[in-house]
Amino acid sequence: MVGKSRSPFLQNDTSQVGPDRTMDASPHICRRSPMPRSALSVLGAVVLTATVSVAPVIAAPQTITTTDTTAEDTTAHATSAIAVERIAGENRYATAAEIAKQWTTPVDRVYVVSGDTYHDAVIAAASAGVDDAPVLLTQHKNLPGVTAQQLERLDPETITIIGGTSAVSVQVERKLVDFAGSGGVERVSGKNRYDRSAQMAARYSPGPERVYLASGEDYADALSAAALAGAQHEPLMLTRPGELPDEAAAQLERLQPTEVVVVGGTGAVSDGVLATAASYATTGEARRVSGQDRYQTSAAVAREFPSGAETTYLASGQNHADALVVSALAARNQTAVALTPSKSVAEGTLDALQHLAPGTIVVAGGHAAVSDKVIEQITDLPTEPPVDPEPPVDPEPPVNPEPPSGDFPDENSTGVPDGMDLTPSGGITVTQDGTVIDGLHVSGRITVDADNVTIRNTLIQTDTNLYPIRVLGGTTGTVIEDVEVDNLGGTGIGIFFSGSGTVRRANIHSAEDGVRIQADDVTIEDSYIHDLQRQPGGHHDTIQIREGDDVTISGNNLQPYVESTNDPMNSALQIGSLLGDDTITNLVVTGNLMNGGNYTINGGGRGEVDSALYAYNEFGRDFRYSVVGNLQNSDWKSTNVWHDTGEPVQP
Repeated sequence: MVGKSRSPFLQNDTSQVGPDRTMDASPHICRRSPMPRSALSVLGAVVLTATVSVAPVIAAPQTITTTDTTAEDTTAHATSAIAVERIAGENRYATAAEIAKQWTTPVDRVYVVSGDTYHDAVIAAASAGVDDAPVLLTQHKNLPGVTAQQLERLDPETITIIGGTSAVSVQVERKLVDFAGSGGVERVSGKNRYDRSAQMAARYSPGPERVYLASGEDYADALSAAALAGAQHEPLMLTRPGELPDEAAAQLERLQPTEVVVVGGTGAVSDGVLATAASYATTGEARRVSGQDRYQTSAAVAREFPSGAETTYLASGQNHADALVVSALAARNQTAVALTPSKSVAEGTLDALQHLAPGTIVVAGGHAAVSDKVIEQITDLPTEPPVDPEPPVDPEPPVNPEPPSGDFPDENSTGVPDGMDLTPSGGITVTQDGTVIDGLHVSGRITVDADNVTIRNTLIQTDTNLYPIRVLGGTTGTVIEDVEVDNLGGTGIGIFFSGSGTVRRANIHSAEDGVRIQADDVTIEDSYIHDLQRQPGGHHDTIQIREGDDVTISGNNLQPYVESTNDPMNSALQIGSLLGDDTITNLVVTGNLMNGGNYTINGGGRGEVDSALYAYNEFGRDFRYSVVGNLQNSDWKSTNVWHDTGEPVQP
């Protein structure tokens, strides 16, 4: 195995650059203590504060404050609270510079690559793990100021450019000379990306335990592999999907690894390439680490690391720059980089984090790369993977199984906080972006026709047969929190989303239906929806999802069953379009208590659901027919259990 002491990259004394060096504290790291979901609304965000004092006049935001909240973790299912940090700059070059601040000075080497191409960054990230070296980004003909500042601070002995002059110009190379020590500036170019990756592999001594191969045509699998190869001090080379490049074959012949590991599915690297690579291993063995998509491949790579990581890194799987730069830092700390979609957590992301079970998650990149919504979803999820016990030869029912612990939202933890004085108001239509409605008792409807509107600490009471709160199509960023929606026994739908938004800690009751979703990017969390009113011809669901991508239902108490009338109503979750031609993609349903309904979850039966995840939910038994009906294209985890016994629920 290639180790730091054998590294051909470090020709100088390495006593000051070992992995036990103290990291620089950086004011650009947004540190967060462990906190429950309810506290995460302020994570890394700007809180807009204003109060509507006289209805129906709506005051626009007047004060901007940043808030840092610390609270006890009260999540029902999380095995431990997770601290979250974010390292970000104004752009990819600044983010790379912020990540580089984690190295103390001086350093033996800094890698510099183009910020516009991923393959050179992959090569650099894997090699940087051997050198304990940061990776900085540059523009083609201009060295960004933030990059220059970090080079000045880092005071490297050697600067290594990965890429030809079409990626990093001669002009930039000349500027880099001013920042290099006695090692000067070196360039690894070659005729193409495959040649460059082979040139870097040529610097490793023969006989490594393994060599990694990843596709040079798509960055996603390669960036997952970079942190792993760097952490293990093993070579990573790029390959064509259907052919092993001659340069890679020559290095495999020289290196004679014990095994070859291909990262990515057969669409990325064919079985033919896998078989050819295996012929160069001393054991004749090659294996594949892959998943159904880039996020599940990232999870498969994460499982190559041991559980119980002190720190794990999280980066966008849709933007290569941040993930590749932070891979060097992850390799330094012997941990993985988990990938996530920008706006909502994928199943593979959850699997990776549950295996790694980190104490801290460091997010690389700004809010556009990894949104606060993603952070909210990951922070309270269990940090240990569920283990399905093997059934005995003669199955017997478990004796006194341990029930799940924890509380779910109720009237005491949702709605308007006790002791607030509310100002009476009539119905309101919001047309100004950024408006905040705070501390009102609204007798009528609230219609949102603007972006980034907040409704908080407000009681809405109306017997309308429409919608007490309606978020119109085309709007974004609505936040509805700490509200009570009382439809007074009417035939309305408590909250109707045609635009994106978030509901948290809402108490919705006495309506025909609780929430209807017909939009992308909607989250309902930590809310209590209960005591629906049966109406002739009504549907009677606590939440309806008619269409939408990236919808999250998390940590709620959904009670379609009405105890006073012994009426199960229709469902806790009714999923499906009116006409059967709308789709629902990346639906995440986690950590809820659900009880009642003809089917507690009616999962859609006409092909509407493209992908859905159900995990860590608890179910009551007051349904009419079954817990689940018409489940389609869904991943049902064994962590879905009966509320009274804790036993797994079979869909």
